[in-house]
Amino acid sequence: MKKLSVLLGALLFSASPAVAEDFVYLRCESNRFITVKNLKSNQIIKREEKTVIQHLKLDLLNSRIMGSLGGEWEEVQIVNGHVVEETEIIKNGKTFVTKASMQYDPPGRIIADHLIRRDALSELESGKIRGICIGSDESSFEKALKESQS
Repeated sequence: MKKLSVLLGALLFSASPAVAEDFVYLRCESNRFITVKNLKSNQIIKREEKTVIQHLKLDLLNSRIMGSLGGEWEEVQIVNGHVVEETEIIKNGKTFVTKASMQYDPPGRIIADHLIRRDALSELESGKIRGICIGSDESSFEKALKESQS
């Protein structure tokens, strides 16, 4: 599920984000930690840690965000310079729970946590994203989006 994971430290830059019309563009670098556990045996099946760089496009008028790695709009809440997302979706024997917050004005930290329960596989995936965002521009976002789609 592509969330702020698509979405998610201390404030790095205090300059205003790059704004073109009603859009904010950010470049976020985050560390992602994922653990998958077998619910029957209670054993950890997989652990993964990686650094990810993603460009984000925030639509302030329509309260939505698009990441260069996903390429699709997602509805979010925008509150006092932060993007906030809390979702719980149950679909096809899977439960997705996401809580995320990203500071965009001024650009700053991104924090996200998710749980995915896959009943058919008796698995539980938990993930954490911790990172920092800086102001960017439309051309950098479009370039990153194009590269991720090729």
